[in-house]
Amino acid sequence: MADIFVEYMVQRGMTPGLRLRQLLIVLGGGVALFLAFLLSPMAGGLGFLVILAGLGIGFLAWRLARAQQVEFEYALTNGEFDLDKIIARSSRKRLLTFHCRDVEQLVPFTAGEKLPSGTIMACSSPQDDSLWRCTVKHPQRGSVTFVFNASESLLGAMSKFLPGSVRREVLGNRL
Repeated sequence: MADIFVEYMVQRGMTPGLRLRQLLIVLGGGVALFLAFLLSPMAGGLGFLVILAGLGIGFLAWRLARAQQVEFEYALTNGEFDLDKIIARSSRKRLLTFHCRDVEQLVPFTAGEKLPSGTIMACSSPQDDSLWRCTVKHPQRGSVTFVFNASESLLGAMSKFLPGSVRREVLGNRL
């Protein structure tokens, strides 16, 4: 049997709330930098430290604003599913790793659906049409639910490793 590898990436959409947060962070950093340059002459010998603090706050604000740009990567390798969060195209955080045989439920997700607390929203937008909700029994974390955008190739590859009852449900719904 040949190895199976499917990778799929989605970018989280920038909602008006995220854009506002990004704007406020940048404005706050700019104000801090402006105040540091304005107040440094009044600080006397410590003016250099005031400017350094302002530059540090400005840099931190820039990093926080960039951190609002998030992508999610789904990688399936021979039944092993990895869910990663990529922040500002510079750092990666592994959110979840599981084997598809541990999937308890895989169903299409609708926007108004009630989700359990702690659900991982690893999708471009909760209002997308192509979202799926997956519940997995995880050895360390118990039952974990996440919502993700799935391509047909990813679902097809996953279905080869899913338990029989879940596979029938997925195949009946979509494939």
